[in-house]
Amino acid sequence: MHRALRTGLIETTRTACRRIMALGLAGAMAATMASARATDDAARYRVTLTAPASLALPGGAPQGGDYYRAPDGTWKALETRREAERPVVFTLTPGQCSPAGTVDVLLGRPEWMALADDQPPRVTALTVDGTPRPVDGTALALGTLPGSGAVIELAFSDDANPLSAEALRLHLTPDPGPGLQVETAVAAPPERSGRVVLRLKDLPPGAYRGELRLSDRAAAVNEAVYSLSFEVFGISVSADRQEIALVGAGADYRFRPDQERQLLLPGGTWAKLTTRHGSSWLYPREFTAVEVRRDRPGEQTAVVTASVKGLDGKPVEGLGELQFELTVRADSPALLVTSRSVNRATAAAEMNASWGWLPAPYYVTSAGRQEWRGKAKNTYVDVGHCGWLWLAPSRQDGPGLAWLSPMKFGESRFDTMLLYSESGSRATGAGVEIRFVIAPAGDAETAARLHADAIARGDLPAAAAAEPAAAAPR
Repeated sequence: MHRALRTGLIETTRTACRRIMALGLAGAMAATMASARATDDAARYRVTLTAPASLALPGGAPQGGDYYRAPDGTWKALETRREAERPVVFTLTPGQCSPAGTVDVLLGRPEWMALADDQPPRVTALTVDGTPRPVDGTALALGTLPGSGAVIELAFSDDANPLSAEALRLHLTPDPGPGLQVETAVAAPPERSGRVVLRLKDLPPGAYRGELRLSDRAAAVNEAVYSLSFEVFGISVSADRQEIALVGAGADYRFRPDQERQLLLPGGTWAKLTTRHGSSWLYPREFTAVEVRRDRPGEQTAVVTASVKGLDGKPVEGLGELQFELTVRADSPALLVTSRSVNRATAAAEMNASWGWLPAPYYVTSAGRQEWRGKAKNTYVDVGHCGWLWLAPSRQDGPGLAWLSPMKFGESRFDTMLLYSESGSRATGAGVEIRFVIAPAGDAETAARLHADAIARGDLPAAAAAEPAAAAPR
């Protein structure tokens, strides 16, 4: 947050990018000034010295005095010369510097400023639609909110110094644009409080992640950084109709036509559907129809039809069509997926399909922890109709995945998980179907609970008959 100058060159701040010119500095020296400040605030500089130097720099009002920060961290009076409408003149020596060779300078301390302050502001209260939420640490996870009408209010304060309205920053990804209205109010000195109000209005479904930065107006500015996250439930479709965002309670998914990257899961893993039609391998090429159904409150389903392409990425006409139903709910992180690979040829064809290629360090079924065997044996290994399994997180900071289905699971020869359809001959207009539920899950016990919930909701049957193993997908 500083602007730096050195003899013979000009540096700029990370934020303000405003320049300060060297004013006849003696010796090897650099000065840094804090970015844009309030008109009633002090001027702050960080100076680097290798020899004594005389400086002439803009300063604040003289009433509260001028100071430098001694090597022991305390603020001491700085002897300066002031003339109206002219820079403040003073001298520094390397003996006044910290071990890093820098010294902080404060010109024009306001009467309200407490010099001994090394603590940042803090959020003291959080409400969502008027209901208090706990503030525990610096992570503000708000959960699932409606895209219109939700009001988030944060109150914050500082123990020693007023707050900086200029340095209050909120950044969210994806950019909420006009769907998020931000109101801020920061009390004028000597008061030490403020608030931020966020109003959601027609905010598209999505998982919004970002940070709120709060700074005080201490001599050495203290900054607090809070992470802020929330989800807006629902399904949204891109303008070109080729990408679908699906957001449930605390989980978001993306679906698009591609050979490799089709369904983006929480944690960054991609799942894909592969269909075998005779001797051909088929993949989604283009979404030809997308409909969003809202048949029940708190539940939305994307109904999608896709054309196909082959293993070489080229369009394949007259063989197959892919159909998908993807459902999210406001009270669950799970995604319910039904895919149908339909025979559009003029004759019957042998068909099967698989979802997957999901990696994990290991996986867990109701029988316990399982280690991979496929790569070591260079073969595909049946896991069977286990009902559910939990894939351990591939990243330390990522979630594991609960994968639930009555169909047959199997290991690939690359130590990734697959889910198979039935195999057999399918007449024109018929096809093979795969149905599963997938969700982020911190452990196998959560996966088992999600499985029971899926059965209770009617998403999955309580049991499934065994099916023959499918041909290995590509």
